[in-house]
Amino acid sequence: MHKLAMQPVSASWTPDIRPALPITSVCLGWLFVLCFTLPARGGAWRMVRLASFPAIVLLSLQLVLDRRMTLGNPLRDLALPILAWTIICKAAEICIVFAPGGPRPIRPFHNSKLVTRIGEDYAAYEWKLVDPPKMASWGRVVYALDVFLLRRVGTSPIRPREGRALEWSLRGLNDWSRFLRQNRCNPAQIPAHSTVRRFGQPEMAFYAAVLQMLFAVVSLRWIHALSHPCQVFDIYGFWIPTSPASQKWISLLPITAVKQIRISGIPASAWKLPLPTLLFVVVTVGGAICLLPSAAEGLSLLVWKPRPATSFLAAFERPLTSPGLARLWARSWHATSQRDYLAMASLLPGSRNRTLQLLYVFFWSGVQHSMMFARLRIPEGTRLTGRTVLGGMVDPGMVGFFLCQAVGIWIETAVVEALPATWRKQRVLVSLARRAWMYAVLLVPGCMFVHSILQHRLITSAVLDGFSPRALALMLQGKAY
Repeated sequence: MHKLAMQPVSASWTPDIRPALPITSVCLGWLFVLCFTLPARGGAWRMVRLASFPAIVLLSLQLVLDRRMTLGNPLRDLALPILAWTIICKAAEICIVFAPGGPRPIRPFHNSKLVTRIGEDYAAYEWKLVDPPKMASWGRVVYALDVFLLRRVGTSPIRPREGRALEWSLRGLNDWSRFLRQNRCNPAQIPAHSTVRRFGQPEMAFYAAVLQMLFAVVSLRWIHALSHPCQVFDIYGFWIPTSPASQKWISLLPITAVKQIRISGIPASAWKLPLPTLLFVVVTVGGAICLLPSAAEGLSLLVWKPRPATSFLAAFERPLTSPGLARLWARSWHATSQRDYLAMASLLPGSRNRTLQLLYVFFWSGVQHSMMFARLRIPEGTRLTGRTVLGGMVDPGMVGFFLCQAVGIWIETAVVEALPATWRKQRVLVSLARRAWMYAVLLVPGCMFVHSILQHRLITSAVLDGFSPRALALMLQGKAY
């Protein structure tokens, strides 16, 4: 590994995940055992669940702060805090949200009779609450697996033909069946921006998925090219790096900047980048988050057909063409994470108030992303007090970006509700205005998000080179690249 002038704080380039294995095993095993105690409402089990929460949180935080656990690259190491966050959110859901008992299972019914095997006539089913299985039964094991693994709305992928789901999916499944019944259509005919969820369908068709994946890859390649030291000149409004490898295609990007700017890699501050470049980096980071996973899901559905359709729900729902900011965050972005934020929001006072709940959800979103960079924010050797850990896990740029999304949704909702009836009839103009507002709220505060990433030196040639096939192969062998 060559030494860089701009190197991540205390970066370790030799993978070692062995210290993470016992902690992860204990936390996940403990949570799975607690799932067996649900939906028991007895006081003893409730106290066991409540007492388990702080212990699981303290254990999982070691995945965030202990630098002995590493994947050999500071950007790859973000996977460890993500795992810790997932454990903490699941613990909050099992130990606190469902402390009084729950969630209750739901099953499909046809003509008031329980269906034990779902067919393709989805419109005929109605999901209803059923009694939980007894503690000492195989059914309780399956129920515990469902509570432990289910995160998206829909039915369980374990023995999927049974159509098992949990009570928080009741409305989504019944609305979907009712839509199919009233419109006499099949799941593939539901419009992309319908009011019901599109179970069993990819976010994008095959060719669209390929195109968006190519866009994300090319954009990331552009960031990778800029992370290498190169001389940049402005000729006819184009940036042309002198690096021969990237000069051929990078010159096609119409990014106007000041003349004869020298970039020695990506700077440590977003505010040192020319505005067009900064906005393009914001778009690239956001695109990498949503385009690559959704494209991968779309491609996987070419060889895997989910049966029943309710066992699959795309993680994204065309966020690029979302009709507004509120719809983007409520339906189009990360279906796998929404329950996590709602569970964490319920821990704060007044969370039943919709306005406060919205604020809490985005606050926890910012905390999650701050946790991902905590080990880079806390210098090595620092005594880990409560104040130190809290400061490391609340990144102003990350939290600020997500709180801006909450404010943006408030403004969008208030303006739309205040519009005169005659203005609301101008649906095309209203739709264009809402989309323009959505992209403005994403791009402008997104500069704070990118600034936090650049501060942690996560966009350098050494870091980005860690995602080449050779580097990933070496990681699996426990070797530095």
